[in-house]
Amino acid sequence: MASLSTSGYGGSGSSSSSPYGLSTMGGYGGGYPSYAPTGLGGDLYGYGYTLQGAASVTSAMGGYYKDIQTARLMREQVRQAYLETAKRRIEFEQWYETVRPTAGKMIEKEKATDLDRARKGPADNEILSGRALNVLLDSIVKTAPSAGDPTSPLTRISSATSI
Repeated sequence: MASLSTSGYGGSGSSSSSPYGLSTMGGYGGGYPSYAPTGLGGDLYGYGYTLQGAASVTSAMGGYYKDIQTARLMREQVRQAYLETAKRRIEFEQWYETVRPTAGKMIEKEKATDLDRARKGPADNEILSGRALNVLLDSIVKTAPSAGDPTSPLTRISSATSI
């Protein structure tokens, strides 16, 4: 192991012949003198430290206000997400009301099914009981142009005739 001296330059004085080293000079100094940070006046006392302290305070205040603004932005994003969720919930409830089976919808669907069955092929017991004919008559009366006219022959027939 070879040792080199770097007298007068402030670096460490030993170097090894390692194949992994890039420098011929040892240590961290690399043969150059190390300079400690100094103030503007060239010494370690006075205006340099004062200005460095003021810069640190300014940097800390900037970071603080940046963090405050970031928190405000995140809070606003949370509020917007809450409103968007509430809007979607209302839209879902409106949609559900359109597809939810209600008593009226179920009665209309049952009447439509009964009419379809009476038209296309009622069961024998529905024909014998007259139910299929009553369903057909009710449908004719409701769809007739004079459905609300009490003098209409269909109205008189449907009120007088029940099979």
